[in-house]
Amino acid sequence: MMSTKTATLNGPGLVYVQFPVSPDLAHSAYDKRENDKIASYLLEKGLLSHASQWKCADVSQGDRYLMLYQVVDLAALNAKFHSLSTSDDLLPTTTSRENKRVASIEAYATFYSLAETVGKHEDGEGDAHRLTHIITAGMQPQTSESSAELDRWYREEHNEQMSKEPGWTRSRRYRLAKLDKKGGSPTKHDASAPEWMTIHEFGDGNRLSDQVEPLDPVTDWTRKIMGDMASIEAYVWKNAL
Repeated sequence: MMSTKTATLNGPGLVYVQFPVSPDLAHSAYDKRENDKIASYLLEKGLLSHASQWKCADVSQGDRYLMLYQVVDLAALNAKFHSLSTSDDLLPTTTSRENKRVASIEAYATFYSLAETVGKHEDGEGDAHRLTHIITAGMQPQTSESSAELDRWYREEHNEQMSKEPGWTRSRRYRLAKLDKKGGSPTKHDASAPEWMTIHEFGDGNRLSDQVEPLDPVTDWTRKIMGDMASIEAYVWKNAL
């Protein structure tokens, strides 16, 4: 039976927002200009340390965009997040269109708590603005035991293996921290959110293709871990800024 545990909604973390994009961008959930404005506000208020936008490299997935909000403190952001769509005090120049955009962000957002950072900029954003690609790996273990082993696999084997890839700069691992929206009811999106989310960051010189490929060699432990997952969603994303 699939088991999902969540982390406490406090301390540093991530808001992971993936948007579908319709052929008519005017009616899409993703609008770069308005999302930039919301991110700028949250950065100005000290709620975020960094915000980035990405486009899925795999054209077979259609037009898909991802926003990553690096959160200073999840509890503080959570206190402000919902009121963005209803309070003119938070966004004085907000239009009804922008309010709808915040509602769209909420509809697609998943909150994660930071579990581990490995890389060249462990204490800050460093050269985050120079990143060209990321890999996202969302993994849902089948049991609490397989979740614990997944965590150990990253710490004892996979992090080091990934760090040897060309262009790699940092990996950050997160654990699901929030399932409920307004009113306390889980959304369909939240119900399917993976317990673990890893963001692998890459700069110039990387050899990533449009789809995630297994690292060489594929170890016996890696095969076991993959077999113990109820679901795995992994994508390559290109910087959309």
